[in-house]
Amino acid sequence: MVPGHMAIQPVPEAPAVPLVFAHSVEALFITAMGSKLDADCRAQLKQQGLDLDRKLLPAYEYAMVDRCIDLVTASAFPGKTAAEGAWLMGEAQVVGYQETFVGRALFGVLRLLGPKRILYRLTHSWRSGNNFIETRVTELAPTRYELWVNQVGTHPEFSQAVVATAMRLAGHGHVQVEILEFAYPTCRYRVSWPEKA
Repeated sequence: MVPGHMAIQPVPEAPAVPLVFAHSVEALFITAMGSKLDADCRAQLKQQGLDLDRKLLPAYEYAMVDRCIDLVTASAFPGKTAAEGAWLMGEAQVVGYQETFVGRALFGVLRLLGPKRILYRLTHSWRSGNNFIETRVTELAPTRYELWVNQVGTHPEFSQAVVATAMRLAGHGHVQVEILEFAYPTCRYRVSWPEKA
C-alpha cells in the first residue's frame, strides 16, 4: 500500500434476484394454460404483475411467478388437491416449454441423451428458463440417483413433474421421480429407472 492512500476494498456482489425468463412464462401461462384461464384469473394475474394481454417483459421475479402458479392452479384445477394441481402445472410447464424456440432446441439435445446424462445436465437445462435453479446429483446405484434442487417453491410436486415429464418427452417414460424430503425451499428426489434386462 502506498503511504497516505487507503486500501481499496472489493465491493461485495449484490445477490441476484431470482428471475424467470419470458419464454418460460410464455410456455406455462400462454402456450400451456392460456386457453384454461378465465377473465377473473387473468385479472388476478394482472394484479400480481403478469399482464397476459401485453407483450411479456424479458423476465419476472420468481416470487411473483410462484404466486401466479398458485392462482392458475386454483382456477384451472379446482377439483384437485394442491399437490395434484402442482403436478399438473409442472407437467404443463414442460409441455409448453418444448413448444418455445429455446425448448425445441433443448429437447433436440435431450432426446439424444440417456436419463443419467439428462440428470447431470439439469442445472444447465433449467437455467435456460431462469437464473437461480441449482441441482446436485448423487449416484446411489447405476439406475438410482438422488436429485437435490435448491428452489422448488411451496409445492415440490411442480419440480417433480418437471423432471418426470422432461424425461418422458425425451423418450424415457420409464423413469420414476419420487419426493424423498421437502425442506422449503429445497427438495430431494429419488430418480430411478429399471435396469436393462
